[in-house]
Amino acid sequence: MVGSDICLVARDHGPAVQLDIFRKGTHGERLLSADLVPCFQVGPHYYVAKTYTTWRRSVSSPDLLWRQSFSLKEKEILEYMDRDHGCRHELLRIVKTIVKRHPESFKKLAKDSYCLKTAFMYYIGKGGQNWLGDNALGEHFLGFLGELQSYLERGNLPHYWLPGVDLLDDIGRRVLVQMANRLKKILNNELVRNKILA
Repeated sequence: MVGSDICLVARDHGPAVQLDIFRKGTHGERLLSADLVPCFQVGPHYYVAKTYTTWRRSVSSPDLLWRQSFSLKEKEILEYMDRDHGCRHELLRIVKTIVKRHPESFKKLAKDSYCLKTAFMYYIGKGGQNWLGDNALGEHFLGFLGELQSYLERGNLPHYWLPGVDLLDDIGRRVLVQMANRLKKILNNELVRNKILA
């Protein structure tokens, strides 16, 4: 931008355009980074563009280039889930960190956190849970990992908003079993659990 002390850099980032704003003369000090995604609202529903590359086969239906987005609904659930000052945010952060640190053990979950987020929304959506006690974080850590293991063993994790869609459908049975077995070891062996939490 002429006469400005900021510089804008745009680059493709899947179906989004990533826009980075830098301050000139600061050796790349990024002030802001934002993903801009085309979105249509039809009634109460939002639709965002899916990644499309020309090397793929022709798309038989233009409807396949758009998908329904639930990110605003999910944000509302996750942003306000600890209104009671519970430990839900901390639990999700811990489990995400474990998955990211051990991508060899949690292949699909490490690449795509949507499965993890969906399982977590199901877990926190169950009523009658105590999120405030002294042992709440430890109890829910084991409880959530147990439910996640169960989804992997069954090979079925229904989409939170579209229950007829299985989020694990594209993962091979062998990979699902490996991830479930890794969770079983964490759940059943305190030494393994302590090592992974260190």
